[in-house]
Amino acid sequence: MADDFLATPGRWLRHKKDGTIYGWTQILAKNPSVEEVTEEVAFPERHIPKKQKARKTKLALATDESSVEEATVSPKKRSKARDALNADATKGLPKKRARTKTGHYKSDDPSTPDVNEAWDDDS
Repeated sequence: MADDFLATPGRWLRHKKDGTIYGWTQILAKNPSVEEVTEEVAFPERHIPKKQKARKTKLALATDESSVEEATVSPKKRSKARDALNADATKGLPKKRARTKTGHYKSDDPSTPDVNEAWDDDS
């Protein structure tokens, strides 16, 4: 009876609905919600093909001095289209929160006729 609760090495059960992996036990194996699966199905990260492991990246990951210097020296080009898009995206929106002389944020006073004195409008 004690062996019913011990998992059998090399055998695995997977819950059909949520995919949880359990060690194979006689009691769990009788449950209709689980199915027996192989180790490759239960733990695919352990069985990655060598061809996939050796796949080269398209991103340059070199850390030698010349590669690092080349990446930091050349600034990214700004395009007119990107600048125009950024200008359109922020057009008509308040740019920043208004501050007092001491540098604290201004609060909005509802009794004044100015609707949003707490924001500086740079547009």
